[in-house]
Amino acid sequence: MSVSVSTVRATQPDKLVDAANTMGRSHAELQTVIAGERELLSFLQERWTGQAAAAALSKGLSDIAKQERTARRLLNLQSALQNGGMQLEALRDGMLDLVSSLERFGFAVSDDGTVTPEQWLVGRFLDGLADKFTAFVKKMLQLFADVDENTASAIDQASGPDIPNPPVTVGGRQLQVPSQGTDPAEVKQWWDSLTEQQRQELIAKHPPVLGNLNGIPAEARDQVNVAVMDDDLDRVEFVAERNNVSTDEVAANPGRYGLSDNDIVRYRNANRTQDGLLHQLG
Repeated sequence: MSVSVSTVRATQPDKLVDAANTMGRSHAELQTVIAGERELLSFLQERWTGQAAAAALSKGLSDIAKQERTARRLLNLQSALQNGGMQLEALRDGMLDLVSSLERFGFAVSDDGTVTPEQWLVGRFLDGLADKFTAFVKKMLQLFADVDENTASAIDQASGPDIPNPPVTVGGRQLQVPSQGTDPAEVKQWWDSLTEQQRQELIAKHPPVLGNLNGIPAEARDQVNVAVMDDDLDRVEFVAERNNVSTDEVAANPGRYGLSDNDIVRYRNANRTQDGLLHQLG
């Protein structure tokens, strides 16, 4: 796809960044809901047994799996919009600044990026400069078009029907963890196909998705979820300790300490979950 100077001028990449921020807020809100549902399921699992309890747990895990897929899609959309918007905005500003500077110094810039000296500017040297500027402007136009297409592709991919989990390296091998929402019987078959060493290594690495897969033994899921909770707590507490500030200060200004808003949402959710577990233990 070819773009022109007027096309670039009419674009509004900042709208992509605004949309990314909206996606980020939606993702944070959904993560809070998911954390509350996990806590409720854990509470029910401790106090309710039998066939109806098992059915309710299965339905709850299935609902959480769907929400986790939506959360992952929101996170991927946020990344695609944020990266694309920032790159396009920088290219747009840089190219329009260049066009403005060239026009100030007596060059004309056509819509396709061709640069020519005005009639009152003559000389082979100026013609040579115009040729170099033409090549540069057209290169920026092509780069803008490439980034625009890549951004559109990333958005389409993030909005697609399914986003596979990243593989986990275990014992030198890449293991593909089933997607959330996979039939529990298939998850169990996958889990049973692993060696005991592979299962223990997976639990030790504790990819968060593992704790939400119905079909994996509850004991293994609990170990993973506790480890993920500890990671979410440690991430903020370590930064606070390293900078000699309180966790409240880090939570109020995450960007200042190299963290994201999502890190803080996960920290607060982990705190609530930990408090609930401690309350259950008496």
